[in-house]
Amino acid sequence: MKGEVAKVEKYGVTVWSNTMMDELRKDECLCLNCDRMEECPIAKSLYTDCREWDLALAVTRCPKWIRKGE
Repeated sequence: MKGEVAKVEKYGVTVWSNTMMDELRKDECLCLNCDRMEECPIAKSLYTDCREWDLALAVTRCPKWIRKGE
């Protein structure tokens, strides 16, 4: 691993976090930069799992992705 791993508090829960990847996720995750994220069943499913298990994912492949603003 290249990034530092540290315990952090997110949304009231203490979790382990790869801090470098957590920062990159905001700019690099396809879901977070997709024009159809709000209505996408794939994003909804991933978001449900992330909330249930206190996870953060960075999606790097998607057949349905549309760049925001296009």
